[in-house]
Amino acid sequence: MLWQWVICRLWARYNICTYIGMNKKFEIAYFLKNAPLAILTSSLPGFINYAAILFLASFYTMEDVGEFRLIISYFALLGLFSLKESNKVMVRAQALQDSKTVSSLFFARLYTTVIAAMLIAAVWIGQKAFALTIVPDSLLYVAILSILAYPCELFLSYLQAEKRFIAMAIASFLKYAVAGLALVVAMSSGQGIILSSLIMVMIMALFNAVFCAVFIGKDIIGNMPKVWQPSRVIRQKSTHESFTLSLANWLPGTLEHVDKIIIGALFGMEVLGLYALCFSTGRFIYNALKPAFYIYYRHFVETLPPKKMLWAVMAVFTIFGAMLSALFYFAGLYVPFLEKFSGGETIVYILFLSYGVAMTDAVYTQSYGINAQSRSHHLLIANTVISIVCLFMFAGCTVLSAGAALILCAMHYPVRHLGTILLLSYIKNRSPAVR
Repeated sequence: MLWQWVICRLWARYNICTYIGMNKKFEIAYFLKNAPLAILTSSLPGFINYAAILFLASFYTMEDVGEFRLIISYFALLGLFSLKESNKVMVRAQALQDSKTVSSLFFARLYTTVIAAMLIAAVWIGQKAFALTIVPDSLLYVAILSILAYPCELFLSYLQAEKRFIAMAIASFLKYAVAGLALVVAMSSGQGIILSSLIMVMIMALFNAVFCAVFIGKDIIGNMPKVWQPSRVIRQKSTHESFTLSLANWLPGTLEHVDKIIIGALFGMEVLGLYALCFSTGRFIYNALKPAFYIYYRHFVETLPPKKMLWAVMAVFTIFGAMLSALFYFAGLYVPFLEKFSGGETIVYILFLSYGVAMTDAVYTQSYGINAQSRSHHLLIANTVISIVCLFMFAGCTVLSAGAALILCAMHYPVRHLGTILLLSYIKNRSPAVR
């Protein structure tokens, strides 16, 4: 296959395997064996969401697409309050066979998710007295489901640390296949888009709970007496690091969803549906390919990826994005379904042409967060500064037309990734302790 040939040539040209301490033949075999599984596992969330958007766009209305995307954004935003970046600490803890930290991380995620849900419930109850709709009912329901979904999601990090990529792929496939089917069945039976979307979220939460019990339930229960108390969880070094990493990713994580919420509030669900369709199309292939690098993250605990590797990643994926742009243009001339993208094609091109900087940012920042010598507050500073810039871009939507606002929101994608790379590199170079 073409992508396999490209990877092999990159290894031969830049001798990347020597930077992570592995035999070249073994490294290539390791990639070809495990990368497809990592891609399948990590791209399934995006794939099922994109499949749902295509399904709704084909058989229902753009308003339905917008409502669905809004609920998915609610669910994803709740995940940011669950110390989601603790998955990096989890990989390190399991690699060191530290089951106590594994259990502590579970309770840390549980408590933070409960707190977030309680705050949302408090606002939901309080708004009733003033006849306001600050928190819609759907957000409250999603917050409740997140209490089950996100703490139990740690089982994926456990399997990643154990290099059990087949188990990861099977578990993820079952979860998202059943959840996606449930959405289709619910919509086909006449249920509304909000209820159907909530059913989908509920099924994903239940699958997380089952797999968590199967894979790490023993570790959690066995260490529960030592770590479950909130006071002990707060004092754990793993909790502090998880909080710092998660805080560093909080603003960038919100950027993935704030634009949708703003567009929906300013221009309505139909415009949001168009934006969601175009943005998801432009982002989908990137989301599918990025996880191929996840199988190496454990190797970056001791050594950051070399500059040659980062430049190679940027060049290859920039060219790849340009090819996708050309393909999308010519497909639009002959495929009737692509008429639904009318008015939003520019969004697709912006995202395709940003693949190079986006993939480089993913490799650099993710490995930086895992590296034992790196400083988590460096990520916090870089992500915060760039996120504030992007939030100002979103604010500009309030004085623009719908079409211009969609383009401005899409432009935050390359700005965020390129800005993060440059700023984090600058901070790293000023810290001699990081190599």
